[in-house]
Order: sequence, then structure tokens, then C-alpha cells
Amino acid sequence: MLRFAVAVVLLTVLIGTRASRAPPLPVTEASLHKTASSLEKFVDELPMLPKLYGYKKLNGKPIPASLTIGMYAKKWVSPTPIQEEIRMNR
Repeated sequence: MLRFAVAVVLLTVLIGTRASRAPPLPVTEASLHKTASSLEKFVDELPMLPKLYGYKKLNGKPIPASLTIGMYAKKWVSPTPIQEEIRMNR
């Protein structure tokens, strides 16, 4: 009798969980477009960047040129007292 009761409970749970799940909606091109158009865009406009040419012209013909790509001088951290003393004693 106990096995029968356990079987009935398990069957009820299985049927209940299967019935409560709705089948997924079909994915169509229209539904994808609707979802995509509702999303907020987080892409920033790109700034105008200078063009770097790896060549120069000599007598109207392009020849290789050297590029110097570096970073401008930037003070990243505030000077410590020791650094300030060294700078003052120069």
C-alpha cells in the first residue's frame, strides 16, 4: 500500500510539473527584430582619430617611413616627499 501511495504521489508530481511548463515560443525573424530594437544601445560614437601613415613620398613614389608612436608625458601619481626633495635639489 505504501508503494502504491508513493507511486501516486510521484506520478502526480511528474504530471503537474510537465503540465505547468509551457512550450517555448517559436523564434522568428520578426521576434528577433522586435527584441533587438527594444534593447538600449550602449555604443559610443568613435572620435575622429588622426591617420598614421607608414610611408612618405620621395619623388612622387611611396617609400617606407619610420613611425614613432608613444605616450605623452603624464604625471600619474602625486609626488612623495622624497621625490619632491630630489626634485628641489636638482
